[in-house]
Amino acid sequence: MRLVGLDVGDRRVGLATAETEVGLAFPLKVIQRTGDDERDIKVIEAACRDEMPDMVIVGIPFLMSGEEGEQARKTLSFIEDLRGRLTVPIETVDERLTSWQAQSDLQQLGYSPKARRQRIDAAAAALILEAYMQLKASNGDQDQ
Repeated sequence: MRLVGLDVGDRRVGLATAETEVGLAFPLKVIQRTGDDERDIKVIEAACRDEMPDMVIVGIPFLMSGEEGEQARKTLSFIEDLRGRLTVPIETVDERLTSWQAQSDLQQLGYSPKARRQRIDAAAAALILEAYMQLKASNGDQDQ
């Protein structure tokens, strides 16, 4: 199964892709948000057409307490708009600390601060996909 992962933020959306048979996720690109959700969704829709996923996985930035905060509510609203446009199912996964982990991983790989800023959202999207695949594997999901 081919997956596309999204790390949705106010300024950028990170995209990643994965093949569940391989179990690895790869950062694709970062889309700069325009402030116009309709326009941003069109760009994501085009990226999904290019990647031809069977499913899209979106990270939800829950608070450390596990509750929905402002950013989680914004992301959930964005997902509802996205569901009206994409023809593939959309699932969500808890993405707490993925940006922090992506930052740490990129720093360990030796990326400069500027290079990390340019890649962090796509790297976080890859971590979202990996978390989703691990969750499905631990639940014994046979669709993988």
